[in-house]
Amino acid sequence: MPARSTRLPGRVINVEYGGRDSLVDVRTAGGRCCMSAARSPLRIGDDRARVVVPVERALVYPVQ
Repeated sequence: MPARSTRLPGRVINVEYGGRDSLVDVRTAGGRCCMSAARSPLRIGDDRARVVVPVERALVYPVQ
């Protein structure tokens, strides 16, 4: 069975350099904020970001 994943386009709103990888916050067009590790260089404001979320690895928290 092929792995299922979701691709979310968005704009980079924060980048935390962490050596080989960076921790990147991406705001999607729907207003959701996703946090992801990235190996390719991204800058704040970059709207070419694409977050790929494997369904089995996704964690969703309720809005409070």
